[in-house]
Amino acid sequence: MNISKKLKNKICKYLCTTKNSNEPQSIQNSKEKNLGSSNCSFMSLLNEYGVLNSSKDLTDEQKRTISIWFDFKERAEVAMIVAQFYPGGDYFEFGSEGTGTLRNFLTSFDLTDRINAFPDMRFYAFDIFGDMTGATGDHSYFESWNDPNNDRYEAAQRYVKQHGLFEDKVYLVKGFFSKTLTPTFKKNHLSEGRRIGFAFLDCNITNSYREVFHFLEDCLTDKAFIYMDEYFCNPDVPKMFSGFIDQQSLKSYYVRNAGAFGALFQIYR
Repeated sequence: MNISKKLKNKICKYLCTTKNSNEPQSIQNSKEKNLGSSNCSFMSLLNEYGVLNSSKDLTDEQKRTISIWFDFKERAEVAMIVAQFYPGGDYFEFGSEGTGTLRNFLTSFDLTDRINAFPDMRFYAFDIFGDMTGATGDHSYFESWNDPNNDRYEAAQRYVKQHGLFEDKVYLVKGFFSKTLTPTFKKNHLSEGRRIGFAFLDCNITNSYREVFHFLEDCLTDKAFIYMDEYFCNPDVPKMFSGFIDQQSLKSYYVRNAGAFGALFQIYR
């Protein structure tokens, strides 16, 4: 989802509309301050026939909150679909700044008992986590995510720990894709007999998507899932995905969207 740092921080306050004991206290406090009402959600606008009631009496803040809530609800549904039909293999997430998506999937895999079915699986989450060290191309874009005064990597570790699910299976990998998605890392992963069962791409910009697709070559298990968060808003993404599928002699089947942004596909060999 290609959004500014300011809006990204705002979204973190709106991830859902009720308290969750597993969330950092700062997020819980933000909800109470910004939402005003625990009933300010998309579902609360639906009448008994499933038709949206009028939003004329809502504040601009409440309208924005409901719109964001809807987008994140869609992502949570994607997590449940993938978990229910999971083919096995590791979880790889490319673009994990707030770990919200990662935590979605940890919960979904717990609800569907996937870990008992695939006890050896791992969850990898790649991001710069606010650290611009080693920045090369697209510097102007990544500068908006630079946060030298806060250790977002430690914050991400804390969020995962507080979530309380499969912490020993989670690997947060800090750095630019050019530094972390290396041939050596890929070779070692494959040499262990490991494959990727789900790839979540929230890369925002074309060059980052290109790096990830290159890394994914020969890494996917049969019936793996791929989600691309900019599929409908960056025309380069569907083109690169189509090229990736053709180059690997794979077949892809569209599963569903996630709000107005991403698309989920399943891959067959």
